[in-house]
Amino acid sequence: MGTQFWWFYDILALSITAGILYSAISRGFNKIVFQLIGFLVAMAVGIYGSSLLKDFVYRTLFRENLTVTMQERFNQEDWDVYAAAADNLLLTEEYADEPIDAASLRRTFTLAEEKGDAKLPEAMYAAVCNVVETAVTERQPSHAGQPLRELYASRPDAVVRLAGLLGSGDSLAAAQMVEEDLYRPSYLRLVRMALFLLIELLMLVIYGVIASVGGNFEEQMHVRRGNHLLAVPAGLIEAACLLLIFTVAVRLVVMLTDNEMLLFNQKTIDHTIFFRYLYRI
Repeated sequence: MGTQFWWFYDILALSITAGILYSAISRGFNKIVFQLIGFLVAMAVGIYGSSLLKDFVYRTLFRENLTVTMQERFNQEDWDVYAAAADNLLLTEEYADEPIDAASLRRTFTLAEEKGDAKLPEAMYAAVCNVVETAVTERQPSHAGQPLRELYASRPDAVVRLAGLLGSGDSLAAAQMVEEDLYRPSYLRLVRMALFLLIELLMLVIYGVIASVGGNFEEQMHVRRGNHLLAVPAGLIEAACLLLIFTVAVRLVVMLTDNEMLLFNQKTIDHTIFFRYLYRI
């Protein structure tokens, strides 16, 4: 799925680095120092600003909508659909040989919360997670990158609680639980990356306006010895800033498209030689 184009990322990253470094050395430290300061200020504001704003933006734009959407889905879901999905899962994974009817499934869910002993038949842990995730992601993708079943792998009590909430018909509490565990972590990452890119764009525009109004800043610098030599580390820092912005943009696209887009997917990036290290950072 696009893995043959892995070289695109490495070539682009090396081209950005080489281009910025060549430009910095040819112009000299005097002519790039204020530009470098602008980049560093923009990076600091973007990193800390996105961290501070992500929770507020998520609560304002996404949380209520996600909860309402899932609650409506749980209210509309037919227990026969739950049972059929669970039955298919159990037969596929060879957890059980007998079919599961809607009545027995609902009874299991209800008793799970009443007993409160965090115990369900082994097959039910997988069934609850898979069926719930299938139901909610039909309406609203989670972009989690990790199934609910894996998220709850070490939390059997959470699966029991979710099953009990569904069994008792408390769709609001079930929706709030899934929002908190499945949607919130991934959406916060997406929101922070989007905010970071928006802040970077805004800061660079502001810097451009200040530079045009303030005149030629480079006239204030009078480094004579090592002017071009000092430009090397300055250029590398500037290149690192641009590579970080590029990497965040790529990760945002990969998460939004759930690894299903040609070129923008985890497998292609894993094939790269250099870019995969930036991506992991």
